[in-house]
Amino acid sequence: MIITAQIANKSGFDIVGNHVQVYIKPKTPQKNMRAANACAARIRSKGVRKVLYSKEFPYREIFASHGLFPYSEMNLLRAVAAQAAVAALASLERPAERASVCLAAERYMPQLENAAVRLYPLVKNIFFCLPRGGEELCAAMLSGYGVAAQNFPVPPKCDLVVEFSPLVSAVTDTPTLRLHGDTPPETDIIISGGIQAPEDFEALSYAAYLSARGKIRPEDVSVRKIKFTW
Repeated sequence: MIITAQIANKSGFDIVGNHVQVYIKPKTPQKNMRAANACAARIRSKGVRKVLYSKEFPYREIFASHGLFPYSEMNLLRAVAAQAAVAALASLERPAERASVCLAAERYMPQLENAAVRLYPLVKNIFFCLPRGGEELCAAMLSGYGVAAQNFPVPPKCDLVVEFSPLVSAVTDTPTLRLHGDTPPETDIIISGGIQAPEDFEALSYAAYLSARGKIRPEDVSVRKIKFTW
C-alpha cells in the first residue's frame, strides 16, 4: 500500500484501493496519533505487511509497531550491487578498471554471485570474503567465466569492500559499502522507461516498491551516484 499524509482540518484517514491518506490536524497531536494507530491497525487487518511511505510521513514508528514496514531498499541495492560498487569507486575517485573490489558476507548469497558476474568485467581484480561458500564460488567463477578469484578469511587490502551482510571480522581501514542494515546509503538512481517517482516519494524507495511488486527488474535501475561512510 502507498501511505501519504496531509495537513487538514480533521484527524483521520481514508483508504481507497491501494492508497492510504492520513489526515493531520494542526495542534491536535493526540488525536492525530490515535488516528494513525487506527489506520495502521485497519491496514494490518487486511493482511498488509509492506508499505510505501511518502518522504515526510511522520508516523512510521506507529505503523512499525503494528508490523507495517517499508519495502526493502537494501534488497534492491543488493540486486544492483555491481552498479553500486562502480558508483562507490567513482565517489572515491578510483577508476573501476584499475580497482580491486572484495565482495563480502558471512555466507554465500545469490545476489553476491550476481554482483560478481556483473562486476568482474569492469574492475581489475575481484576478491571474496565468504567463510561459507567462498571456495565453491571461486570454483564456479573459474569454470563458468575463466575468472581466477580468491577467497579470504578477512577482506584483503583493496580499493573497496562491498558487504552484503555484517562480518564477524569488521574492516576499519578500507572503504566499505554496506548493503545491509536498516539505513541504505544515499543513492541517486534512474528507472528506465521514463518512470519517475511521484514528487512526494524518494526515488529509491519507489523503485524498491515497484521491484517488489514485479513492475520493474533490477536491470531497469541505473545507479548514478552513491554516498557512503565507513
